[in-house]
Amino acid sequence: MVIAIPKLRPSSILGPIHCALLAGPIVESLGVLVLTFGWLGPLVCAPVTVWLLVTPLLRTTVGERIFLRTGRDVRSLSENERTLLVPVAGGALSRCGFDWDRVDWYVRSREMSVNAYAAGRRSIAVTQGLLLGLAAGALAPEHARAVLLHEIGHLEDPSARRRLIVTWLTGPWYFVQAVLVFVVRGLVAMSPLAKGGLLLLPIATAIAFVQLARQQAWLSVALLLTVLTTVVVNPLVDAAVGRRAEFAADNFVARAGSARQLAAVLRERDCESRGGLGALYARHPSTARRIEQLTAAGFLTIQSLDG
Repeated sequence: MVIAIPKLRPSSILGPIHCALLAGPIVESLGVLVLTFGWLGPLVCAPVTVWLLVTPLLRTTVGERIFLRTGRDVRSLSENERTLLVPVAGGALSRCGFDWDRVDWYVRSREMSVNAYAAGRRSIAVTQGLLLGLAAGALAPEHARAVLLHEIGHLEDPSARRRLIVTWLTGPWYFVQAVLVFVVRGLVAMSPLAKGGLLLLPIATAIAFVQLARQQAWLSVALLLTVLTTVVVNPLVDAAVGRRAEFAADNFVARAGSARQLAAVLRERDCESRGGLGALYARHPSTARRIEQLTAAGFLTIQSLDG
């Protein structure tokens, strides 16, 4: 029987807010493409059209495979790795009522930690560390199975399945944003004066708002507000959605009967809680919070954790 992910409250309001806020970075990505390819003149619509047409292709199996193999640091399983993973992954899939063909498996060969990542509707990448742990006997098969069940849970979560498309549509803007952040950090590291100027940025932004409003330059006000929302508010909401998705995937694992094994893996990772703003911008809850949620839901007991 296929395991259903329990919905976390109040998902009825967080989901629509997240989707609405995505309009900002998508429009900004459109602006980045227009500025980048503006030298084409009337033909600037060609790259923009390609960018838009690729979006529905990402919902197909072929499109998802091409995107992952060309745009991500992943590769396909070797025969030896497939032989090693089949018993564990096959057991996880069978618990969910899925066939082996339900998931495309990949490897993140540069990551040595024990982890896995879900993407799109059918893709899971395990880390090299997970495979090495299985091969050496340092990682128990039931613990690896819990990790994979967690990622299968993400594949069954609509909010996680949309992330591949969201990454594509917002990619141009967030690439430019990452470059700007890199440049600013470099300037701050080289000059103490730059750090002082950075502290004045909120004041300068407020003055810009007031001046533009006095001039009734409402389009400029809207653009500035959109950028500020994308930089400040969007990451907060995106992080909240990410934390809820983690809790939902944890519940998925627990309903499959592997809550204790998942808790053991989480305690080995020991992802500590960040304080202040760091906690608000964290996409993953702390280990303590995740175990607390599983215990509160009745999937774990103090005795099972001690055992």
